[in-house]
Amino acid sequence: MSASYQLILTGNILPGTPAELATENLARLMKLERSQAQALLQKAPALIKKEVPQQQLERYLQHFAQAGVEVRAEPLAPLAPALPHAAPPVEEITCPKCARVQPKRTLCLDCGCDMPRMLAAQAAKPAATGPAVAVTASPAQQGFRPTREPLPLGKILLLVVVLAAAGWWYFVAGRSISEAQARDYLAKSEHALLSRDPKAMCALLADDFQGISNTGNIDKQASCTASEEFFSLIKDLGEKMGGIMQLDHHYEIHDITVSDDGKQATVTYSSQLDVGGSIINIKADATDTLIRRNGKVLLLRSEAVVHNTTTQR
Repeated sequence: MSASYQLILTGNILPGTPAELATENLARLMKLERSQAQALLQKAPALIKKEVPQQQLERYLQHFAQAGVEVRAEPLAPLAPALPHAAPPVEEITCPKCARVQPKRTLCLDCGCDMPRMLAAQAAKPAATGPAVAVTASPAQQGFRPTREPLPLGKILLLVVVLAAAGWWYFVAGRSISEAQARDYLAKSEHALLSRDPKAMCALLADDFQGISNTGNIDKQASCTASEEFFSLIKDLGEKMGGIMQLDHHYEIHDITVSDDGKQATVTYSSQLDVGGSIINIKADATDTLIRRNGKVLLLRSEAVVHNTTTQR
């Protein structure tokens, strides 16, 4: 398997190249706006290519050298092979009553005997002087019933309190939602988008999610699939253009209304997503219905009007 490298923009301008020209060359090479290329140089060192095969490395370095900017190639460490895990040994116990050998447990699989208790009793009992007499009666004939000691009153009361607290959490605290939690949800959603993480975006949707817009209706499964396809598309575009597609997103909240029972929050907001500067621009006005289940805020319903969507090649 050939080695792979990641490309790091150092922020240094190569000798003989004016800074303004280097910035313009970098913007043209990576399909960025001039301001974006300048910002990329200012925050360098920055990762601009996650994985480049060894056979393509020289071509990439030559392009950036011709642009007048310094790029460093760092080899990617190969993944270490996973070591097999040995299965832990199984501890066994022999039933003192029926001699059945079995994985260590309390009640015998054959006769139902409480093995630890009987072994402890045999160890404490003085050795008999007469010959041992085998007991052949079956557990059913002996009327065998496994016994359990009753729980102390204090443990019973503690168990009742724990169950009551769990019920309160599930039905009340774990399902109520606040305005602050609604704002935090939008921030998490934006973070998942800019992180290019479709799984994180999918995890923010309720199982019974419904999306309604002027472009069509969608459920959770279709929404998750669409997110994966979108990020795959912009990844392919970036690779074809020799860089990473820039994502810019911002939103403005117009109103947040929490229902009287505190179980839903309706958020009205507008948003804009720019991909690669001006390659893809998506604007939308949306009304989202948020709920809280088991302590987690989820998107139950989204009604949106998508407009001014342009794609430039």
